[in-house]
Amino acid sequence: MMSFKFKVPSFKFRVSSFRSKGSGFLAVFLVAMLLNACSSTKPATPAQTEMSRVTTTARMAYEQGSVSQAARLYVRALKMARVQDDPVEMGNNAYNLAACMIALGKYDDARNLLREAKREFERAKRSAPSIFLLDAKARACRARRTRLLRWRIKSLFF
Repeated sequence: MMSFKFKVPSFKFRVSSFRSKGSGFLAVFLVAMLLNACSSTKPATPAQTEMSRVTTTARMAYEQGSVSQAARLYVRALKMARVQDDPVEMGNNAYNLAACMIALGKYDDARNLLREAKREFERAKRSAPSIFLLDAKARACRARRTRLLRWRIKSLFF
């Protein structure tokens, strides 16, 4: 049976040893700190925090089936995003509000909001292919409603 013994060298660091070898360690440390400071995100402003809270509440209301309340909250969040001139938030809130409008049967309003969302995502240089799907849904729902109304009118007079 063989046994192995490893001798682990002990390292003792002294502050004076770093000073005597130059400021290489200090320079590396400072560069690392500067890079970390540059890469960190900015803290959220109170307006961004409020908009995030309103958007979260709107999403929860929509998921619970309270579409009209969600629409009111998305209108509020969209106004906040317009004040901040944040194209991504404007696009997101316009898109979500359009989904609420479709659920409420306001298809023309939904299509206008989807145009705004598309414009804002283009301004932010982001793609949003789901806008086209929701727009197609709004057009299909509007066409179905129009056909249904024509059928009702026809059945009343003929």
